[in-house]
Amino acid sequence: MVLKQFNDFLTFFSSIEHLKIDFLLPKVSLYHWEIDTYAMRELTFQYGKEGDGSIKNGKLHSDGNLLYIPLNGAHRANGIPLKNGSIVSFKPGDEFTITAKGSHDWCNLFIPSKSIKSYLPKIVSPEKLI
Repeated sequence: MVLKQFNDFLTFFSSIEHLKIDFLLPKVSLYHWEIDTYAMRELTFQYGKEGDGSIKNGKLHSDGNLLYIPLNGAHRANGIPLKNGSIVSFKPGDEFTITAKGSHDWCNLFIPSKSIKSYLPKIVSPEKLI
């Protein structure tokens, strides 16, 4: 994994993969963002560190699922407070709003739909589970 550091939030947010994101920075006191991306076959894991709060409105691409995990800081997903270490699952095409106050870290795991279907037991129809 290679940790990339940014002083420019536009470059940072454009490096978040598998999402279409519009973002707002309500107040920035620390201009520092970091992201680390690791690909494991079809899976993509990202770790993000943001120096201050943010509001992210987005939509997940239609070709996979995303697990979002807040690591520290005060996070909300679609208005619901999240505990650090909790997992939020987004299905293909889901729209969302994720907010965080102050400095915070998060990670996400993108799982392509084709990978989910290939790992399901053959006796269960994938359409019944997704």
